[in-house]
Amino acid sequence: MRQKVKSLTILFTLILSLNLFLITHKKIDFKVNLENDLQNSGFWDLTGSPIYIEDDESSYNWAITAASNDWIDGSGTWDDPYIIENVTINGQNSGSCITVRDSSAYFIIRNSTLSNSGNNLPTLDSGINIQNTRNGFLINNSIISNNGFGIVLEDANNFSVLDNRIINNDRSGVFIDTQYDNVNSNDNLIENNTISSNNEHGIYFDATWNPSVTDIKNNIIRYNVINFNSLDGIRLIDAESNSIIKNEIFNNTEDGIHIRDTHSLIIGNSIFNNSEFGIENYGHYNIIKERNYFMGNTYGIRNVGDNTIIKHNNFTLNILYGLVIIDNSDDDLIFGNNFTDNPINAYDYSSTTSWYNGSLGNYWDDYGGIDGNDDGIGDTFYDVPPSGGSVDNYPIWEDGDDLGPNIIINSPTMNDAFGLTAPDFDITITDDSPLNITWYTIDSGTTNYTFSGSTGTVNQTAWDNKGTEIMTLRFYANDSLGHLGFKDVTIWKDLIAPQITINSPTPNQLCGVVAPTFSLTIVEPNIQTKRYSLNGRPNITFTTETQFSQAEWDNIGNGTVTLTFYVIDKVGNMNSSEVIVLKDAFIPDIIIHSPMLDQTFGNISPEFNISIIEEDLLSTWYTIESIAGSFPILGLTGIIDQDAWTDASEGEITITFYSLDRAGNLGTESITIIKNIPSPPAISGYNVFLLVGISSVAIIIISKKKRKSY
Repeated sequence: MRQKVKSLTILFTLILSLNLFLITHKKIDFKVNLENDLQNSGFWDLTGSPIYIEDDESSYNWAITAASNDWIDGSGTWDDPYIIENVTINGQNSGSCITVRDSSAYFIIRNSTLSNSGNNLPTLDSGINIQNTRNGFLINNSIISNNGFGIVLEDANNFSVLDNRIINNDRSGVFIDTQYDNVNSNDNLIENNTISSNNEHGIYFDATWNPSVTDIKNNIIRYNVINFNSLDGIRLIDAESNSIIKNEIFNNTEDGIHIRDTHSLIIGNSIFNNSEFGIENYGHYNIIKERNYFMGNTYGIRNVGDNTIIKHNNFTLNILYGLVIIDNSDDDLIFGNNFTDNPINAYDYSSTTSWYNGSLGNYWDDYGGIDGNDDGIGDTFYDVPPSGGSVDNYPIWEDGDDLGPNIIINSPTMNDAFGLTAPDFDITITDDSPLNITWYTIDSGTTNYTFSGSTGTVNQTAWDNKGTEIMTLRFYANDSLGHLGFKDVTIWKDLIAPQITINSPTPNQLCGVVAPTFSLTIVEPNIQTKRYSLNGRPNITFTTETQFSQAEWDNIGNGTVTLTFYVIDKVGNMNSSEVIVLKDAFIPDIIIHSPMLDQTFGNISPEFNISIIEEDLLSTWYTIESIAGSFPILGLTGIIDQDAWTDASEGEITITFYSLDRAGNLGTESITIIKNIPSPPAISGYNVFLLVGISSVAIIIISKKKRKSY
């Protein structure tokens, strides 16, 4: 059976390696060409106008869209792809921000901010929604706070999802599925993204949505930071021949990686502090190898699948178990792994597991045997719990003898984090015999560094050659009798600067005289200091996202304001992010031309005529003293509401006019007038002045006639 597993493993590894090479080579070549061809464009706020492209429909295809809009360029070829760049879309809780359907044209969506999509599950509302489409690049976008998914790739092929920030979406950050018959979501690359704080999974592949489609194949997930998601970091269902390489997967609420009915290649990932399992495997013929680090998970791995190969990994400081094999898991091969400081290093419910490959087993820190011939293999088997079940016949062990030096590592301590500068160390060595030589390694013994005394600094050149990773710093001591002792400490080199997303204020937001509030999303587990500055003025330290200092806001003038945020982590990595807003410090000025002060009016409501000095007026209204409510004004002239005037009491009445600009500045001006309704005339039904006038005219006419008669 082990021979069968070995043959299948070799074949599977060759297939995955070839796919990985072809996909990566093709995409890197295309990416280089695209980067050379891209040109800078303007910034476009398309809030309220989501982008919808359906290339099979003449009204919504790429050609008509490119011809009709300034925010898109290109012709859709390999050398001249369509480019959507530097757009901001607030989806306003409806649909997807950008949708591309039924397309095979080459295109790029990059440097855009997409948020607040709808949450309709059947239509997969998302920041970017790709359906039945191939040949796309999604580069350096901020896809945040959508009510649905971050990115959806449904029946999508040959996509590259690169350098995006996919944060705080209500469903999964990246969702890949299949919907159409005979169409798969294959050959996609998800690389170097920050996928954090999403309300479901970080990355989710699911081929079960369409039972006629068997799997999702040949996708690569690598170099991503996947953390603080509410379910699994990565979840693969019915996904075949996919690769998960060198990701940082930590602090997810359920599993770091969950795979079901799938086979995958999982290499070199740092999987730590996930609430349930580092990896939960229900798949078949999965290979988990080459320095995957499992630390701080409830279980490092829970394996339910068959024919799984687990080799050359590190399981340390997991909460309950390093590795558990469930009873219906058959024909697994496990060797070359390092089990240290787990309450129970491994537990095997199955009867078909092989814990060695014929000559090499695993390192167990609770191994009770000896290595009498110093060949690095324990002389007796290691009994894998429960007792009496599986055994490791070739446990890795270097024990020296009872007189070997005993090493205590005072510093660094377990899980300490360091930045660019190599860490100092302080150890204590006790031995009955004189020490001969002491050394340490940070690369599993490939290179050793000797030192004298009990303190020193890790070799800076060796430290510089390490990237962001969890590593084992192992100290060795050899005494004059040839007895060897060693001790490990797990440390973390952290070169990743904090990731800052400015949720508000938004670019070019108009602000008034009141200091605006701000909200940030910061992806960094070890925050040391948070600061901001306004137009390069002195930095202000803050602890919670709140309101800018009013005094500092008052000190900057009217116009453009650059708001810069800084975050520094505990190892000194710093990042900044800025947003430019507009400050309008002028309050609208209202001039009342009429009515005049103390002017008297009767039953008929007065007319008004005002002027407003304000370039960015939003709304205008007035109120009448003692009358509830306000009355909107559409122009600068008009008549005071007759019903309200009728209801107003006689006497002095104050009318107040209000003007609000788009920055929230409110101007007011009031005028006091008099309402006086005269008493009825003494002779009811007659107008005295009219009678006098008619009499006078009659007298004049009579006089003229008399003169003519003479």
